[in-house]
Amino acid sequence: MNVFYDSFLAMGTRFEIVLPGVDDAYGHMLSREVEDEVIRLDKKLSRFSPKSLVRRLNVEAYDHAVFLDAEMWSLFSLCFDYYHLTHGAFDIAILPLLELWGFGQMETRKWVKPSATDVDACLKHVGMQYVALNEKERSIRFMKSGVQIDLGAIGKGYALEEVKGILQAEGIENAFVNFGGSSILALGSHPYGDCWRVGVQHPEQAGETLYEWELMDSAISTSGVANKFVAIDGEQYGHILHPKFGYPVDDTGLISVCASSAIEAEVLSTSFFVLDASQRQAVLGQTSGVRIAEIPIGEQV
Repeated sequence: MNVFYDSFLAMGTRFEIVLPGVDDAYGHMLSREVEDEVIRLDKKLSRFSPKSLVRRLNVEAYDHAVFLDAEMWSLFSLCFDYYHLTHGAFDIAILPLLELWGFGQMETRKWVKPSATDVDACLKHVGMQYVALNEKERSIRFMKSGVQIDLGAIGKGYALEEVKGILQAEGIENAFVNFGGSSILALGSHPYGDCWRVGVQHPEQAGETLYEWELMDSAISTSGVANKFVAIDGEQYGHILHPKFGYPVDDTGLISVCASSAIEAEVLSTSFFVLDASQRQAVLGQTSGVRIAEIPIGEQV
């Protein structure tokens, strides 16, 4: 059986696609279509893109309402749904905190731990409670100065769902899509088995598998802070911040979430770092078919 493989760079990481039973000519055509879509979304959703909607919102949305197209209205509505589902653990209006702790643009990183006063002042401009959607006008507006958004916690998941739509529209039943190793989509079955077996890799020790998923028509997203941190005065602070308290989450393990939706997997894998065990169970009780693996670093599961 021919197995088509291709890769490209997008959203700051490598995107890989595997299509069993697809010849090279057709595979390259599909891969280009997928690449064009992912790049389109990156330009539209990334706050780093000069002409992106997110960049425009961060500049203009406090001064006046910004009208949204159908795609962005749907995405922002979804962000609000997950904000409420996770009791605020998923919050796209967290950019001021990211920048305060040095997780904004690399060249502007701060290497000094923010004071409690700095954190408290920053929190006054953080939170989706300051973001208003107008359904009648299909517009969005920030209700407080200094509010800014970042879609990094949902962007790859959203892109994977769009890729899934493209592949299914083209009649592809079996496919494997790897987005940077942390977000993975599996359609149908493996050509030599009934599922796709996907290992969660140790973030610091190449080749060490910590957990294995069996995927069929589902997606996983894995979050952790082991290799994403700033070092300040000899202490490491991870990039996952608590949007209500303003400090990095103190957890060195991984959380991997499996769901039928790549969006849901990505949103929840990060949100579950913020929520405690009982809150996670409450969220899981309001979802369908979502599974979670809590993986301590350094221990084989």
